[in-house]
Amino acid sequence: MTLLQGTPRETAPDQTEAVLVVDELRVTFSRAGRRVHAVNGLSYELKAGRMLAIIGESGSGKSVSVRALMGLLPRAPR
Repeated sequence: MTLLQGTPRETAPDQTEAVLVVDELRVTFSRAGRRVHAVNGLSYELKAGRMLAIIGESGSGKSVSVRALMGLLPRAPR
């Protein structure tokens, strides 16, 4: 089971338009009653024509966060 949470956020009209806004992304895995917080409160903004590098230690949630944004993680049943 995977739980995804986040809050959409709009960019102010006078700023360069963002092509991706991530605000407080949280990904939690649950198995046999045990919960693991894989990503906890990740926020960033990517503007048109810019690059973003996500770096971190092994197991820090880089791949999980990108998979969540692409919709490649299973959603928790409601």
